[in-house]
Amino acid sequence: MFAYLLGSISPGWFLVRLKTGGDVRGQGSGATGATNVGRMLGGRGFAIVLVLDMAKGALAAALPWLLGQGGVISGDLAPGTACVLAVVTGHVWPVFLKFHGGKGIGCFLGAWLVLAPLSLAAPFAAGLIFWKLLHKGLMMGALCGMVAQLPLLWLLTRDVNALLFASLTIALVLFAHRANFQKAFGQQVVQKNP
Repeated sequence: MFAYLLGSISPGWFLVRLKTGGDVRGQGSGATGATNVGRMLGGRGFAIVLVLDMAKGALAAALPWLLGQGGVISGDLAPGTACVLAVVTGHVWPVFLKFHGGKGIGCFLGAWLVLAPLSLAAPFAAGLIFWKLLHKGLMMGALCGMVAQLPLLWLLTRDVNALLFASLTIALVLFAHRANFQKAFGQQVVQKNP
């Protein structure tokens, strides 16, 4: 429950409210995350929100260890990955903002930097490939590469429960980005069939 409530705290919403008096959810993509805040406040706003969102994910991932309930140090990733699912759920559907939040990338990255940083190699590599070869953008490639993270996570940990929670979290992040996929791949279909 704590991880969900932590995820429900939106640095992006607070920063835009503080700087402009407005609501970030009424601008751009309507999300409260770093990318949309960056559209409104520039690179500095993007960086501040990204770091704070990553910190939420990192804290949630470390929470079981901090409470003496297993975690990264003990090699049991399942409690941490369960907390990651909760913090990303809170970020995407925050109770404090009427369940309209961000898309979960920052929380996801921060969490996996704590839990299994090597497992982020697959999304990073896929992001570079998409960006260089398919011209779909680094973020779109990283989103697709998140799926490739799962076999790598299995090879690194052999933890079935962690894999289950990671799969659910990745599914949630991909679901939150569904409009991005429709836009990126929908345009490709339109361009090929004028």
